[in-house]
This record gives sequence, structure tokens and C-alpha cells, in this order.
Amino acid sequence: MGKNNNIEIEINPFKVMWNVRKEILSKAFLIVWLILFFILILFYILSYKFTIIKMEAFSLSDFLTPGITGLSFTLALITATTRIFSKDKLVDIYCYTDKDNPIEGYLFYRTIAPYIWTSTIWLIVTIGALFSKLFIYNFLPIFQDILKLIFSAFVLMGVMSLWSLLIAHIKDVSLETEREIKEQIKKEEHQ
Repeated sequence: MGKNNNIEIEINPFKVMWNVRKEILSKAFLIVWLILFFILILFYILSYKFTIIKMEAFSLSDFLTPGITGLSFTLALITATTRIFSKDKLVDIYCYTDKDNPIEGYLFYRTIAPYIWTSTIWLIVTIGALFSKLFIYNFLPIFQDILKLIFSAFVLMGVMSLWSLLIAHIKDVSLETEREIKEQIKKEEHQ
């Protein structure tokens, strides 16, 4: 029995992330993020008592350039990652199934979903920074602080997601290089 010729690769980024949502962020990632987020909350609280911590100088619009840079770096990483693999390898990744990748396409989506997630986080940061530059918000100070805290959590998530992507890319490069070396050794042994 042949393979299904009616394969349609999902291009909706939100569906891709939803389909592999459990694979996007590891438990370790979330634990570290929560610890850092609670430290950030502690800094906000301490900034009211100690002048050495200056949270009032922090503005949401300060993150417009980092947001755009985060989006650009995510694009550069996905481009670099896809260049590691030939078109045949990408097809193999899509078609691969095992106990961790129960359906066709799952491994492929698991591979691209972190890039979609990271770029979405940086898009939110960029749009939030742009809007804070364009509009004047006259919220109560406590609401401004909560907004800054939430925004800081997104920036922290974006930075950590970029780091995770970089590590994943290095891992992909290393594994592909190892595979190529093994293939060269096999060719040399057969000559």
C-alpha cells in the first residue's frame, strides 16, 4: 500500500503551535522562567524601598529595538537551521514516525514550532513597545507597574526562547556533522 498523496503541510502558525504545544516549552524551561519572573517581581517590590533598583526609569518603549532584533535573530536562526538539512532530509523529517512522533508531520512541526513561538513572543514585545511609544497611557501607577511586569515577563520569555533556539541549532549542526562524518567513514571503508 502506497503513501497518501494528499499530504497538506499546515502553514497556519497558530495551528502548528497548538498541535505541538506540549513540546514547545520544556518543564525545565518553565521552571527557570518562573524563578526569574519571581526574582523580577522581587526587584519590583524592592525598587520601592531601595534607590539602587530603578524600575521607574524602565519604559516599555525601550524594547522596540530589542523586539525587532529578536524577530530578526529568530529569522536568521530558522534560515540557518533549514540550510543544515537538504530538501530530502526535510521530507524525511516530515515523514518520520515513532513512539515520540506518533503521526506523520509531528517531528517536522516540533522542529519549526519553537521558531514560531519565539517570533510570536518577539512580535508581541515589538508591538507593545511600538504602541507604548505612540500612545500615552494614564493608568494608575499600580497598573503601570503591573503592565511593566507583564511586559518584562514577555521579554524574559523571548530572551530565554532565543537562547533555547540557539542551543537547538548548535545541537542540529553537531548531529548533522556527526552523521556526515559517519557517512564519509563508511564510504572510505567500502573503497
